[in-house]
Amino acid sequence: MKLTQEMLDVAAKIACQEPLTLAKIAVRIAERFPDASSFSLDRLAVGLKAGGLSFERNRLSLKKNEMKPGFSR
Repeated sequence: MKLTQEMLDVAAKIACQEPLTLAKIAVRIAERFPDASSFSLDRLAVGLKAGGLSFERNRLSLKKNEMKPGFSR
């Protein structure tokens, strides 16, 4: 299914309000448009990127200056 411009506009507003993953944005779009057929996260990402938004994957990382006891560099 192709995402409508209205759905992409709502997705952009949601994305700008708080940091969410694409999956969580998709859930909110599905709640807002319950009669719409399903869409892929890739299509959502492409649509939002075309509108000037991009997403980075959250990563867990260790702080460089803090080492736990028992670990050496």
